[in-house]
Amino acid sequence: MQRGEHAPSCAGTSPQNGAAGSAPRHMTPCVCHCAACRAAGHGNKCVVLRMGLLRLFDNQADVVDLVLRHYHGGASGWDMAGFEKPVVSMQYGPAGDVIAAGDSSGRIHLICTQTGAKFFCLEGHSDFVRCVQFSTDAKQLVSGSDDKTVRLWDVGSGKQLKQFFGHSAPINDVRFSSDDTMLVSCSGHPHDNDNSVRLWDVETGKELKKLEGHSKDNKDCTCEFYHWGKKANPACSVQGHSGRVFACEFAPDAKTIVSGSEDETLKIWNVASGTCQATLEGHSEYVICLQFNPTNPRQLVSGSADKTIRLWDVDSGKELKKLEGHSAQINGVRFSLDGTMLASCSGGYRQDDNSVRLWDVGS
Repeated sequence: MQRGEHAPSCAGTSPQNGAAGSAPRHMTPCVCHCAACRAAGHGNKCVVLRMGLLRLFDNQADVVDLVLRHYHGGASGWDMAGFEKPVVSMQYGPAGDVIAAGDSSGRIHLICTQTGAKFFCLEGHSDFVRCVQFSTDAKQLVSGSDDKTVRLWDVGSGKQLKQFFGHSAPINDVRFSSDDTMLVSCSGHPHDNDNSVRLWDVETGKELKKLEGHSKDNKDCTCEFYHWGKKANPACSVQGHSGRVFACEFAPDAKTIVSGSEDETLKIWNVASGTCQATLEGHSEYVICLQFNPTNPRQLVSGSADKTIRLWDVDSGKELKKLEGHSAQINGVRFSLDGTMLASCSGGYRQDDNSVRLWDVGS
């Protein structure tokens, strides 16, 4: 099999969306949408899995249902996948023919969406795989783990291409830039000094920059950028986050990055200069999730442990809207592809609200 090719059984397949005009089943507040889950008494565990699927699969209900049927051991092709360890991260491939699932043992499973069969098991990480993302052409996959490494994989061969060293704490999030030339990753742990965001050059794996900030409780809270063949500019040292960094993402134009932290703020970074352009303040608890509007790169959304969702103007740093309704921390937020609707999911340990909600943010 040549590099960049998927297994033959997966070629050209793509889950279809529901009938036009029908209301997505997963968009209304509920405790659990899965009858099998309720019957088996799985409760919150299934809801948490569905939250992650909603966030990562662009709210495609049919894909979510496929994964849940496998999760409950239903009679479908997904039974062939047979995970031995809990799945803690998942990503749907751009073409719709493959899903990457990272588990608690450090393995990443590549699964055909048509048959549910695993065609590769990527091995290299030694701990929980917290985040995975495909490149836009689906030829590569990046992963971040509790083993403190970021790894790049070839989807066609299942081989590890590169390992990115630098973080000294578990990786909480990792993303490709829109042109697939850079990666951004963030880390943080209560018992480690590395609360950083780092930018990497995909081709060479070198560090681009490190955005350094003030320390908190003797923790080095930094944002770092890496680039092959280039040295970081010492002039790029600026004030960064003062707590663990839980989420990061490139803007659609790859010129800016947003990061969200335990320090209750979001920061907008200029990729070229390494400077912090703005600090967005408003949340009263740590920021868990965020996303740029896919049709308006000057707007972004964030979700927090303060149980609120906030829309922000990137240029002015001002809060545009505050969405309230959840009664537990916000675990995921995701714009619709046209940027007019927003899906959010909520829930947590000893918290009652295990719901998914749909918001109209176009008006």
